[in-house]
Amino acid sequence: MTDVLAPVVKTRDLPCPAEVAFALFTDRITEWWPTAIHSVAGDRVRKVVVEPLAGGHIYEVDDAGTRHDWATVVAHEAPHRLLIEWYAGGTPDDATRLEVTFTETASGCTLRLVHDGFAAPGPRDNYDSGWDVVLAPLVTAAAA
Repeated sequence: MTDVLAPVVKTRDLPCPAEVAFALFTDRITEWWPTAIHSVAGDRVRKVVVEPLAGGHIYEVDDAGTRHDWATVVAHEAPHRLLIEWYAGGTPDDATRLEVTFTETASGCTLRLVHDGFAAPGPRDNYDSGWDVVLAPLVTAAAA
């Protein structure tokens, strides 16, 4: 029997409504995602795209126009939920599950990210610290 690894769970309070935060996370992802350090093409990334439908993809496009897939969209339920099969830098066969939800609060909304389905502790631990780095500029962008 295999041990089940705990999911990576991150929450961030954002000072904007869920509708704004969801659009920032999806439609405006290129504005805040730290592609220089968290992408396939690094400094050569020109844009990141989230296709807003089940079966769509999340991908980056580099300065040569090459597309690098990150994920397949399972559910795009604006403005409250994005569920994806995440395989950035890998293949769909390597996918883990990533769910991001946005819940209204009195002062804006709370983002909750749950990343699970890891086969080994090394990748899980890398994402545990990596999501902190990725979400920091989102929090800054949401406050702008």
